[in-house]
Parts: sequence; C-alpha cells; structure tokens
Amino acid sequence: MTPRRYAAVWAPNRGGQLVGSLVLGPTSLTFEGRGDGREMLERVRYADITSFELDRSKEGRIAGRASLLLTIGNRRVRLGMPETGALPELVEHLSAREAEGTV
Repeated sequence: MTPRRYAAVWAPNRGGQLVGSLVLGPTSLTFEGRGDGREMLERVRYADITSFELDRSKEGRIAGRASLLLTIGNRRVRLGMPETGALPELVEHLSAREAEGTV
C-alpha cells in the first residue's frame, strides 16, 4: 500500500486543536502538525485503535464539518478532514482494517 496523505485538524482529549496532515500507511496512521505553540509527530498503529465513530453532531464538529472520534488505548482524538470525501475514505479504510482484525 502506498501511503496516502490528507490535510487534517485534530483535537487530542488534552490540549487544543492541531493542524497538519494525516498519513495512512500500511500498518499505522501518522499525525504530523502544529498548534498551540507546539509541534506533534505521532504514529498510531491500527492495532492500537480500539474504536472509531463518525460524529455528525453539532458538538462533535471541527470547523463546521463532521469528525471522526478515535479511541486509542485510554485516550480519544477527534479528527476532522477538510478535503471532500476524505473522512468517509478514512472510515472505509479503518472498517477494512477492522474486518481484517487489525483494528
């Protein structure tokens, strides 16, 4: 699988929003970005994602768009993607991983 890169905005359960990119690799997601005076680079193995849920509620939106709520171990990350079709593509990708038993 060739890694795919998307523009992304995410909010860890502690701290403000970060802006950057999300890379879908063969075995992991990689968050690269900055915000609130900090930079972040984090790789998350698909096997470490315990759940994911598309959130279209008003409270769950990031920049007015639906978000994806990822549970990674005992923490949650809310993820928004401004590119049209990118969030449903990510949900499809994670669903395929879940069917394979890697999520």
